[in-house]
Amino acid sequence: MNPMNEGTVTERAWYYAQGEQRMGPVAESVLRDQIARGTVRRDTLVWTEGMAQWLASGQVAIFESAFGTPAAPVSPQGQTFSPAPQAFSPPVQAGTISRPRPEFGEGELPYSSVMRRFAAMILDGMICGLLIGLVMAVMVMVVMGTAVVLPISAIGGICGFYVLPFMTFMLYHVLQDSSKAQATLGKRALGIRVQTIDGRPLTFGRALGRFLAKTFIRSALIFGIGYLVAFFTTRRQSVHDLLAETVVVKVG
Repeated sequence: MNPMNEGTVTERAWYYAQGEQRMGPVAESVLRDQIARGTVRRDTLVWTEGMAQWLASGQVAIFESAFGTPAAPVSPQGQTFSPAPQAFSPPVQAGTISRPRPEFGEGELPYSSVMRRFAAMILDGMICGLLIGLVMAVMVMVVMGTAVVLPISAIGGICGFYVLPFMTFMLYHVLQDSSKAQATLGKRALGIRVQTIDGRPLTFGRALGRFLAKTFIRSALIFGIGYLVAFFTTRRQSVHDLLAETVVVKVG
């Protein structure tokens, strides 16, 4: 199987502009939903593979029906967006929105495959294991070097062996998934990232909710049923993705 087609769905991937930020990739159906909600307006710039440059969504023929009655062509409100050169620049530059790198075939949405996500999860588990081991080692040295009475030692032991590992594991995932990279170290190594269904980066609150949902599913559903759902959903979403309204996409 061609690795570039791994885990993809035959649905065109679109990007849209919000201020100076590029959002996406999102499915055409999702973009239509954003139009219906008013998030994407007629003057919102959009782009998909095969277009020479960014255009206002109101000028794209396939979205005319989503806007209802046709309107006069709209300009991008004086902003200049030239076609990207062969050597693609970073996603966002001052005052301009670059064209995304065409690393996926036309008509494909780059949802991550389940196996790629599983590999990233294993790698993240190894990294978290090292971090938790380091945190525990520091705590043991602190406790052993401090004269404390038995009740305090017991409380410290509970915090050390239960609370600190969980907090380390949680912060590792939540802080990175809600960062600019939108991915943990494991995800970055496998070339994937997490985003909302409409292509936005995760806020800290959404990343936290997604993590807690994933943690609950791990403990409550045996045999990984919550993860196996991703094999049967159009966007390769696990149960925690469905609850948090997120997707995991390939970026390279």
